[in-house]
Amino acid sequence: FFWDTIQLGAKQASWFYEQGFRYWVLPEEIDSGHPPVFGIYLALLWKFFGQSLMVSHLAMLPFLFGIIHFATRVGERLAAAWSTPFLLLLLAVDPTFAAQAILVSPDLVLAFGFLMGLEGVFSRRRYLTGLAALILAMISLRGMMIVVVLYLFDLGRQYLEEKDQKDPAGWLSTIFRSILPYAPSGLFALAFLLFHYVETGWIGYHAGSPWAPSFERVDTGAFFYNIGIFGWRLLDFGRVFVWFIIMGILLRNWKMATEHLILRKLLLLLGVTILLLSPSLLLHQNLLLHRYLLPVYVSATLLLYYLLF
Repeated sequence: FFWDTIQLGAKQASWFYEQGFRYWVLPEEIDSGHPPVFGIYLALLWKFFGQSLMVSHLAMLPFLFGIIHFATRVGERLAAAWSTPFLLLLLAVDPTFAAQAILVSPDLVLAFGFLMGLEGVFSRRRYLTGLAALILAMISLRGMMIVVVLYLFDLGRQYLEEKDQKDPAGWLSTIFRSILPYAPSGLFALAFLLFHYVETGWIGYHAGSPWAPSFERVDTGAFFYNIGIFGWRLLDFGRVFVWFIIMGILLRNWKMATEHLILRKLLLLLGVTILLLSPSLLLHQNLLLHRYLLPVYVSATLLLYYLLF
Protein backbone atom coordinates (compact mmCIF):
# COMPACT_ATOMS: atom_id res chain seq x y z
CA PHE A 1 0.00 0.00 0.00
CA PHE A 2 1.38 3.38 -1.00
CA TRP A 3 0.07 6.96 -1.04
CA ASP A 4 -3.66 7.04 -1.94
CA THR A 5 -3.95 3.25 -1.77
CA ILE A 6 -3.29 3.51 1.99
CA GLN A 7 -6.57 5.38 2.37
CA LEU A 8 -8.57 3.76 -0.47
CA GLY A 9 -7.30 0.26 0.31
CA ALA A 10 -5.67 -0.34 3.69
CA LYS A 11 -7.59 2.10 5.92
CA GLN A 12 -11.04 1.48 4.45
CA ALA A 13 -10.55 -2.30 4.32
CA SER A 14 -9.22 -2.32 7.89
CA TRP A 15 -12.27 -0.40 9.08
CA PHE A 16 -14.72 -2.90 7.51
CA TYR A 17 -12.59 -5.80 8.77
CA GLU A 18 -12.44 -4.50 12.35
CA GLN A 19 -16.13 -3.50 12.43
CA GLY A 20 -17.19 -6.92 11.12
CA PHE A 21 -19.13 -5.32 8.23
CA ARG A 22 -21.73 -3.97 10.68
CA TYR A 23 -21.68 -0.44 9.20
CA TRP A 24 -21.65 0.61 5.55
CA VAL A 25 -20.89 4.32 5.91
CA LEU A 26 -17.20 5.08 6.39
CA PRO A 27 -15.94 7.49 9.07
CA GLU A 28 -15.55 10.97 7.60
CA GLU A 29 -11.75 11.02 7.98
CA ILE A 30 -11.32 8.08 5.56
CA ASP A 31 -14.37 8.67 3.35
CA SER A 32 -13.30 10.17 0.02
CA GLY A 33 -16.74 9.93 -1.59
CA HIS A 34 -16.01 6.84 -3.69
CA PRO A 35 -18.02 3.64 -3.35
CA PRO A 36 -16.08 1.60 -0.74
CA VAL A 37 -16.40 -1.64 -2.72
CA PHE A 38 -12.63 -2.04 -3.12
CA GLY A 39 -12.13 -1.86 0.65
CA ILE A 40 -14.99 -4.32 1.21
CA TYR A 41 -13.42 -6.72 -1.32
CA LEU A 42 -10.07 -6.66 0.51
CA ALA A 43 -11.73 -7.00 3.92
CA LEU A 44 -13.70 -10.05 2.78
CA LEU A 45 -10.51 -11.75 1.57
CA TRP A 46 -8.81 -10.91 4.87
CA LYS A 47 -11.68 -12.60 6.71
CA PHE A 48 -11.12 -15.81 4.74
CA PHE A 49 -7.33 -15.85 4.32
CA GLY A 50 -5.96 -13.55 7.03
CA GLN A 51 -5.11 -9.87 7.17
CA SER A 52 -1.71 -9.65 5.49
CA LEU A 53 0.10 -7.78 2.76
CA MET A 54 0.57 -11.02 0.82
CA VAL A 55 -3.17 -11.69 0.74
CA SER A 56 -3.71 -8.09 -0.39
CA HIS A 57 -1.30 -8.49 -3.30
CA LEU A 58 -2.79 -11.85 -4.29
CA ALA A 59 -6.18 -10.09 -4.34
CA MET A 60 -4.88 -8.10 -7.32
CA LEU A 61 -3.94 -11.17 -9.37
CA PRO A 62 -7.43 -11.78 -10.87
CA PHE A 63 -7.41 -8.23 -12.22
CA LEU A 64 -3.86 -8.52 -13.57
CA PHE A 65 -4.74 -11.80 -15.31
CA GLY A 66 -7.97 -10.18 -16.52
CA ILE A 67 -6.01 -7.27 -18.00
CA ILE A 68 -3.76 -9.74 -19.84
CA HIS A 69 -6.80 -11.65 -21.12
CA PHE A 70 -8.85 -8.68 -22.31
CA ALA A 71 -5.85 -6.79 -23.71
CA THR A 72 -4.99 -9.92 -25.71
CA ARG A 73 -8.58 -10.23 -26.98
CA VAL A 74 -8.72 -6.57 -27.98
CA GLY A 75 -5.29 -6.89 -29.59
CA GLU A 76 -6.50 -9.82 -31.71
CA ARG A 77 -9.25 -7.57 -33.07
CA LEU A 78 -6.74 -4.90 -34.05
CA ALA A 79 -3.91 -6.93 -35.58
CA ALA A 80 -2.60 -10.46 -36.18
CA ALA A 81 -2.74 -12.77 -33.14
CA TRP A 82 1.03 -13.34 -33.19
CA SER A 83 1.62 -9.66 -32.37
CA THR A 84 -0.49 -9.47 -29.19
CA PRO A 85 2.52 -10.09 -26.87
CA PHE A 86 3.85 -6.77 -28.16
CA LEU A 87 0.65 -5.05 -27.00
CA LEU A 88 1.18 -6.54 -23.53
CA LEU A 89 4.78 -5.32 -23.64
CA LEU A 90 3.67 -1.80 -24.60
CA LEU A 91 1.28 -1.79 -21.64
CA ALA A 92 3.87 -3.20 -19.25
CA VAL A 93 6.51 -0.57 -20.09
CA ASP A 94 4.10 2.31 -19.49
CA PRO A 95 5.39 3.67 -16.16
CA THR A 96 1.97 4.62 -14.78
CA PHE A 97 0.44 1.25 -15.57
CA ALA A 98 3.51 -0.59 -14.28
CA ALA A 99 3.40 1.41 -11.02
CA GLN A 100 -0.27 0.58 -10.41
CA ALA A 101 0.36 -3.08 -11.29
CA ILE A 102 2.70 -3.54 -8.30
CA LEU A 103 0.36 -1.78 -5.83
CA VAL A 104 -2.81 -2.88 -4.06
CA SER A 105 -4.65 -0.29 -6.13
CA PRO A 106 -8.24 0.39 -7.24
CA ASP A 107 -6.80 1.99 -10.39
CA LEU A 108 -5.68 -1.48 -11.47
CA VAL A 109 -9.32 -2.58 -11.20
CA LEU A 110 -10.28 0.49 -13.24
CA ALA A 111 -7.83 -0.50 -16.01
CA PHE A 112 -9.27 -4.02 -15.93
CA GLY A 113 -12.84 -2.73 -16.23
CA PHE A 114 -11.87 -0.37 -19.05
CA LEU A 115 -10.25 -3.11 -21.15
CA MET A 116 -13.10 -5.50 -20.38
CA GLY A 117 -15.57 -2.86 -21.51
CA LEU A 118 -13.62 -2.23 -24.71
CA GLU A 119 -13.68 -5.95 -25.52
CA GLY A 120 -17.44 -5.92 -24.90
CA VAL A 121 -17.91 -2.97 -27.26
CA PHE A 122 -15.65 -4.37 -29.99
CA SER A 123 -17.20 -7.85 -29.79
CA ARG A 124 -20.77 -6.47 -29.40
CA ARG A 125 -21.27 -8.65 -26.30
CA ARG A 126 -23.63 -6.44 -24.35
CA TYR A 127 -23.52 -8.56 -21.19
CA LEU A 128 -19.74 -8.14 -21.06
CA THR A 129 -20.04 -4.38 -21.57
CA GLY A 130 -22.69 -4.20 -18.85
CA LEU A 131 -20.59 -6.19 -16.36
CA ALA A 132 -17.53 -4.02 -17.07
CA ALA A 133 -19.59 -0.84 -16.61
CA LEU A 134 -20.93 -2.10 -13.28
CA ILE A 135 -17.40 -2.90 -12.05
CA LEU A 136 -16.22 0.57 -13.08
CA ALA A 137 -19.12 2.30 -11.31
CA MET A 138 -18.45 0.29 -8.15
CA ILE A 139 -14.75 1.11 -7.99
CA SER A 140 -14.70 4.94 -7.96
CA LEU A 141 -16.23 8.20 -9.14
CA ARG A 142 -13.70 8.22 -11.99
CA GLY A 143 -14.89 4.74 -12.87
CA MET A 144 -18.37 6.22 -13.29
CA MET A 145 -16.90 8.74 -15.72
CA ILE A 146 -15.24 5.90 -17.68
CA VAL A 147 -18.68 4.28 -18.04
CA VAL A 148 -19.76 7.42 -19.90
CA VAL A 149 -16.61 7.17 -22.04
CA LEU A 150 -17.52 3.58 -22.97
CA TYR A 151 -21.12 4.52 -23.77
CA LEU A 152 -20.12 7.42 -26.04
CA PHE A 153 -17.48 5.26 -27.71
CA ASP A 154 -20.07 2.52 -28.20
CA LEU A 155 -22.44 5.03 -29.86
CA GLY A 156 -19.62 6.39 -32.02
CA ARG A 157 -18.63 2.87 -33.09
CA GLN A 158 -22.18 2.20 -34.25
CA TYR A 159 -22.25 5.55 -36.06
CA LEU A 160 -19.04 4.73 -37.94
CA GLU A 161 -20.20 1.22 -38.83
CA GLU A 162 -23.61 2.34 -40.07
CA LYS A 163 -22.41 5.54 -41.70
CA ASP A 164 -24.32 5.09 -44.95
CA GLN A 165 -27.66 4.16 -43.45
CA LYS A 166 -28.58 6.92 -41.08
CA ASP A 167 -32.13 7.73 -40.17
CA PRO A 168 -32.83 10.28 -37.38
CA ALA A 169 -35.64 8.19 -35.91
CA GLY A 170 -33.50 5.07 -36.10
CA TRP A 171 -30.61 6.84 -34.40
CA LEU A 172 -32.81 8.03 -31.58
CA SER A 173 -33.79 4.41 -31.09
CA THR A 174 -30.11 3.36 -31.20
CA ILE A 175 -29.19 5.94 -28.55
CA PHE A 176 -31.81 4.64 -26.11
CA ARG A 177 -31.26 0.97 -26.96
CA SER A 178 -27.53 1.35 -26.42
CA ILE A 179 -28.14 2.58 -22.86
CA LEU A 180 -29.45 -0.81 -21.74
CA PRO A 181 -26.06 -2.48 -20.97
CA TYR A 182 -25.04 0.59 -19.00
CA ALA A 183 -28.31 0.91 -17.05
CA PRO A 184 -27.25 -1.31 -14.08
CA SER A 185 -24.10 0.74 -13.57
CA GLY A 186 -26.08 3.97 -13.81
CA LEU A 187 -28.63 2.73 -11.27
CA PHE A 188 -25.83 1.65 -8.91
CA ALA A 189 -24.11 5.04 -9.23
CA LEU A 190 -27.36 6.91 -8.61
CA ALA A 191 -28.29 4.71 -5.64
CA PHE A 192 -24.84 5.06 -4.05
CA LEU A 193 -24.65 8.84 -4.51
CA LEU A 194 -28.15 9.33 -3.08
CA PHE A 195 -27.45 6.99 -0.16
CA HIS A 196 -24.14 8.72 0.55
CA TYR A 197 -25.73 12.16 0.39
CA VAL A 198 -28.57 11.17 2.73
CA GLU A 199 -26.10 9.66 5.23
CA THR A 200 -23.36 12.30 5.06
CA GLY A 201 -24.83 15.42 3.43
CA TRP A 202 -22.17 15.61 0.71
CA ILE A 203 -21.04 14.04 -2.57
CA GLY A 204 -17.43 13.79 -3.74
CA TYR A 205 -15.87 15.96 -1.04
CA HIS A 206 -16.75 18.45 1.67
CA ALA A 207 -15.14 21.64 2.93
CA GLY A 208 -13.48 19.95 5.92
CA SER A 209 -12.04 16.95 4.04
CA PRO A 210 -8.25 16.56 3.70
CA TRP A 211 -8.56 16.51 -0.10
CA ALA A 212 -10.86 19.55 -0.38
CA PRO A 213 -7.99 21.87 -1.55
CA SER A 214 -7.48 19.60 -4.58
CA PHE A 215 -11.06 20.31 -5.68
CA GLU A 216 -10.87 24.09 -5.49
CA ARG A 217 -11.88 25.74 -8.76
CA VAL A 218 -9.08 27.52 -10.62
CA ASP A 219 -9.09 31.00 -12.16
CA THR A 220 -8.37 31.67 -15.85
CA GLY A 221 -4.60 31.89 -15.40
CA ALA A 222 -4.43 28.64 -13.44
CA PHE A 223 -6.68 26.97 -16.04
CA PHE A 224 -4.16 27.67 -18.80
CA TYR A 225 -1.37 26.62 -16.44
CA ASN A 226 -3.24 23.31 -15.95
CA ILE A 227 -3.44 22.87 -19.73
CA GLY A 228 0.36 23.02 -19.79
CA ILE A 229 0.60 20.50 -16.95
CA PHE A 230 -1.92 18.27 -18.74
CA GLY A 231 0.26 18.31 -21.87
CA TRP A 232 3.30 17.52 -19.73
CA ARG A 233 1.48 14.53 -18.20
CA LEU A 234 0.73 13.22 -21.69
CA LEU A 235 4.39 13.50 -22.73
CA ASP A 236 6.00 12.58 -19.41
CA PHE A 237 8.02 9.42 -18.64
CA GLY A 238 9.04 8.90 -22.25
CA ARG A 239 5.53 9.03 -23.71
CA VAL A 240 6.77 11.77 -26.02
CA PHE A 241 8.03 8.87 -28.18
CA VAL A 242 4.58 7.25 -28.18
CA TRP A 243 2.97 10.43 -29.56
CA PHE A 244 5.91 11.07 -31.89
CA ILE A 245 5.51 7.62 -33.49
CA ILE A 246 1.71 7.93 -33.69
CA MET A 247 1.89 11.34 -35.37
CA GLY A 248 4.73 10.25 -37.65
CA ILE A 249 2.83 7.22 -38.97
CA LEU A 250 -0.43 9.15 -39.37
CA LEU A 251 1.21 12.03 -41.23
CA ARG A 252 3.01 9.65 -43.59
CA ASN A 253 -0.19 7.68 -44.25
CA TRP A 254 -2.92 10.29 -43.84
CA LYS A 255 -5.32 8.50 -46.20
CA MET A 256 -5.23 5.54 -43.85
CA ALA A 257 -7.18 7.57 -41.31
CA THR A 258 -10.10 7.86 -43.73
CA GLU A 259 -9.88 4.33 -45.16
CA HIS A 260 -9.37 2.19 -42.06
CA LEU A 261 -12.50 1.76 -39.95
CA ILE A 262 -10.58 0.35 -36.98
CA LEU A 263 -8.22 3.32 -37.00
CA ARG A 264 -11.15 5.74 -36.94
CA LYS A 265 -12.59 3.84 -33.98
CA LEU A 266 -9.31 4.06 -32.07
CA LEU A 267 -8.96 7.78 -32.80
CA LEU A 268 -12.54 8.21 -31.59
CA LEU A 269 -11.77 6.26 -28.40
CA LEU A 270 -8.71 8.40 -27.65
CA GLY A 271 -10.58 11.62 -28.39
CA VAL A 272 -13.61 10.73 -26.26
CA THR A 273 -11.41 9.60 -23.36
CA ILE A 274 -9.42 12.85 -23.36
CA LEU A 275 -12.52 15.05 -23.78
CA LEU A 276 -14.45 13.36 -20.96
CA LEU A 277 -11.62 13.18 -18.43
CA SER A 278 -9.89 16.51 -19.04
CA PRO A 279 -12.52 19.06 -17.85
CA SER A 280 -12.55 17.89 -14.22
CA LEU A 281 -8.74 17.76 -14.22
CA LEU A 282 -8.26 21.19 -15.79
CA LEU A 283 -10.89 23.05 -13.76
CA HIS A 284 -9.62 22.00 -10.32
CA GLN A 285 -6.55 22.85 -8.32
CA ASN A 286 -4.63 19.61 -7.95
CA LEU A 287 -6.14 16.68 -9.83
CA LEU A 288 -3.59 16.31 -12.62
CA LEU A 289 -2.02 13.10 -11.35
CA HIS A 290 -0.60 10.58 -13.79
CA ARG A 291 -2.82 7.72 -12.63
CA TYR A 292 -5.96 9.77 -13.33
CA LEU A 293 -4.96 9.61 -17.02
CA LEU A 294 -4.49 5.83 -17.09
CA PRO A 295 -7.43 5.29 -19.53
CA VAL A 296 -5.86 7.87 -21.87
CA TYR A 297 -2.53 6.05 -21.74
CA VAL A 298 -4.25 2.71 -22.45
CA SER A 299 -6.16 4.21 -25.40
CA ALA A 300 -2.94 5.70 -26.81
CA THR A 301 -1.18 2.35 -26.39
CA LEU A 302 -3.92 0.57 -28.37
CA LEU A 303 -3.62 3.18 -31.14
CA LEU A 304 0.18 2.85 -31.23
CA TYR A 305 -0.09 -0.94 -31.33
CA TYR A 306 -2.52 -0.83 -34.26
CA LEU A 307 -0.37 1.58 -36.25
CA LEU A 308 2.76 -0.52 -35.68
CA PHE A 309 1.29 -3.96 -36.35
